[in-house]
Amino acid sequence: MTKLNLQVIDNFLPQKYFNNLKKISKQISWGPYMDYFDSNESTRHKWFYRNIGDDEELKNILIKNIRNKTIFKIKDFSLLHITLVPKGEAWPHTDTGDNFKHQMVLYVDGDVDMNKGTGFYVPTETGVTLNTAVGFYANRAIFFEAGVWHTPLVYASNNDTSRISIVAQF
Repeated sequence: MTKLNLQVIDNFLPQKYFNNLKKISKQISWGPYMDYFDSNESTRHKWFYRNIGDDEELKNILIKNIRNKTIFKIKDFSLLHITLVPKGEAWPHTDTGDNFKHQMVLYVDGDVDMNKGTGFYVPTETGVTLNTAVGFYANRAIFFEAGVWHTPLVYASNNDTSRISIVAQF
């Protein structure tokens, strides 16, 4: 089991660059023919994603800010996506792999709301239970170790507004 160890940083990117990123995120056509993740269970969470790992400018600014604002000695990303999470059921899950040890969620666009953020879970004898929640706030980055149970909290929100985030593994 991976222990819960979160680092939350508001105003993660310089405002000028963040404003441009938000503008770009609004221009993406999210639709049925775009990249789409489905947990293969009809009652589970689904979301859209777009690989942005080829955007060298974005990669460089993210790496620079990770190095300057955290303890991580990042060289590159093994995964770098922009995601749109619509309202759906909770899907606590872990992300693990041989080529990454850490994860980042950077909130880009959505409602300022606890239930548009991310929930973190701890294992119990019967499964997992929600233990910690970090609410949505634009330009807020959350860092955590691979293997930590988590899920978007949009399932608990009072409206159907989606959340757009950058998700990175490194």
